[in-house]
Amino acid sequence: MAIARVAAHNPLPLGPAVQVLCYHRINAADDGLSVMPHLFKEQMAWLAEHRRDVPAVRIDDAVRSLATGVSDRRSVVVTFDDGWADAISAGLPILAEHGFPAVSYLTTDFIGSPGYASRAQILEAMSAGVEIGCHTASHPDLRTCNRAELRVEIDDAKADLEDRFGVPVTSFAYPTGLFDDRTISAVRAAGFRTAVTCRRAWLGPRTDPLAIPRNTMENLDAATFAAAVGGGLNYLRVVEAGRRALVTRSGPRSGRAKAA
Repeated sequence: MAIARVAAHNPLPLGPAVQVLCYHRINAADDGLSVMPHLFKEQMAWLAEHRRDVPAVRIDDAVRSLATGVSDRRSVVVTFDDGWADAISAGLPILAEHGFPAVSYLTTDFIGSPGYASRAQILEAMSAGVEIGCHTASHPDLRTCNRAELRVEIDDAKADLEDRFGVPVTSFAYPTGLFDDRTISAVRAAGFRTAVTCRRAWLGPRTDPLAIPRNTMENLDAATFAAAVGGGLNYLRVVEAGRRALVTRSGPRSGRAKAA
């Protein structure tokens, strides 16, 4: 992606900013959701090599440092969606090797299902420093849910995770990155402090903490990954906005086969 490397030289934003990275699966499948293990290893090795200039931080810490003006540099947040088993089996050892924090957004109905992490695997990840977040109960398009359905997908899913794992769950991920003012209000009312989307952009001091942008990661070599960390993939937000409009017209996405 030569254009990404060029775009990464854009000096904006001039102040502190955070690039939030979104992963799903870590395996060799050609399914649009997976990053090959050796490339994920290269990407995390690049972050480790450049950790003094671009540290990996927790999502709450990122938002807090931007809001208080403590940070004067760029940083990254590593996130995973859906709760795939291979994100833990293949990704966790690499994260642990470098001591990187991460947040795994879990869809509660998927836990323990084929291909998805078991409770034991999630506890293993938590013991290694991975935070758990909520990715709803069944991965619907929340914009199509009525009030009762929103309560099940947001409030009840949050309570379910807190009961199962005994920790506060304060971060949320909108399924397929789709949200509107009503869903943001529901997430806020449920007590979440942060919520992430799939819209590419920097997280900055003025970003709504309940509409945090993220860059979905792909099979990028180290040089292109470095460009992505530098904002080089943000130009894709225009293209992807068109895709989201098509998704909206074609109806909601939900279910295991379409989790993202």
